[in-house]
Amino acid sequence: MKSLLTLSALALLLTACTNTTSDASIRRQLVGVWKLDSPPGKVIEDRADGTVVVKINGVETARGKWLVSNGNFIGEPAEGSIETNKVLSISQDKAVLLSIDGETQLTFHRR
Repeated sequence: MKSLLTLSALALLLTACTNTTSDASIRRQLVGVWKLDSPPGKVIEDRADGTVVVKINGVETARGKWLVSNGNFIGEPAEGSIETNKVLSISQDKAVLLSIDGETQLTFHRR
């Protein structure tokens, strides 16, 4: 009986520690206007229709498509230019992505 309780407690603990966020959930949360911490003045708008618009100091500099696949934000802000960044965390007001280089964290705040 004691081992059954231990096993049940371990199963509950492992379930609580597992955080699987679906691509659909990440996608819903990413829709909106985001300001990148660096460089200043850069704003990215992820639209629900899969369009991404990039502006710097209010001037549109790129327009393309975006999607989420396997926990990665994949954007094509310019024809032939594809960027893939791993979504590390996302909340109502903040998103943290890991750049393709595997070292640089990109922090965005909802506008």
